[in-house]
Amino acid sequence: MKFDIIKETFLNNVYQLNYILNTNNLYIYNNILLKVKNNILLVTHANQEMEIISKVKLCGNSEDGSITVSTKNFINIFKNLPDNSEILIKLEKDLIFMKTKKIKFCLSTLPSNNFPSIDKWIIKNQLEFILNQHVFKNIINSTYFSISNNDIKYSLNGIFLEIKKNIIQCTASDGHRLSICTLYITQELPFCSIIIPKKGILEIMRLLKKGDMKLQIGKNNIRIYIKNLIFTSKLINGNYPNYKNLLDNKKGESFEINSDDFKEAIKRVSILASEKFNIVYLILNKNNLKIKTYKPPKEKAEEFIEIIYNGPKIKIGVNLNYILSILNSFVKKYIKILIKDLDNSIQITYISKNIKYLHIIMPIVI
Repeated sequence: MKFDIIKETFLNNVYQLNYILNTNNLYIYNNILLKVKNNILLVTHANQEMEIISKVKLCGNSEDGSITVSTKNFINIFKNLPDNSEILIKLEKDLIFMKTKKIKFCLSTLPSNNFPSIDKWIIKNQLEFILNQHVFKNIINSTYFSISNNDIKYSLNGIFLEIKKNIIQCTASDGHRLSICTLYITQELPFCSIIIPKKGILEIMRLLKKGDMKLQIGKNNIRIYIKNLIFTSKLINGNYPNYKNLLDNKKGESFEINSDDFKEAIKRVSILASEKFNIVYLILNKNNLKIKTYKPPKEKAEEFIEIIYNGPKIKIGVNLNYILSILNSFVKKYIKILIKDLDNSIQITYISKNIKYLHIIMPIVI
């Protein structure tokens, strides 16, 4: 294996690799796989759950081959070379030599056939479609904060992605709150439902930028193609809990409010919220919403917001972080808030063109 490459060309294409952490003690996971074929350099970094492949087009003459080398050492050498350095990389027996005009490094390697790969990509029943990166990032960003961190409820430790006809829907819940973002598209797709783990979701959010991407869903993996990148994540094996019954009850008292005004008011009164209970109280009265917090023994804060409301007086306590995480996903939107009769849960909805946002927060008993 042999190839020439410019420092910036390499780093501009593989900086993403630094973010996939080794979650296993296997030494090979500390290495990246370098593979040259048809004047293309494929750089692969993986752990037991995810894999990123970067494609780098080589300009000069190259010799095909593959090997693995320490991720940390290899990338740090590139970072610390002078700008615009042209590096000759050559494999001789079991050593990699990296040379510029005045600098030379020699690194130990491990055979490429020892490098682990994500479970075999299963073509059968594979679903493939094109989606805008910004749109996909938006529906993920509107739900991921509700993912559970409880390892016992394993199926809740990710986003439930459901595709049916012209709907792509992301759902996340930790048992105390539920976030659903529904995207309506023009094409009809076959039914598919998967659970993407939180680590995979966070990596996808970091990679998504502008333009279109190709998304593939297999039996055990989800794979995304973005320009010169291929990202693969394992899926959570399990059934997502049935949450549909929470959506059936639409009876209750509702009002509309500007999301920014609501958020800023909650942030102000939360200065005196109890660290132990972390509760904000919402008190509805005629054309008025009072937001209130307490801090023992005698401290309290409250703020009033004028709204259009003619229903009965209602008082409900909700988790401060839960409601702020939802409001942070909106910017200057008039959202609808429904306090349901049966369980006093709060339902927040907003509809924009082809996307519907829905959040439910269960109350804290006062």
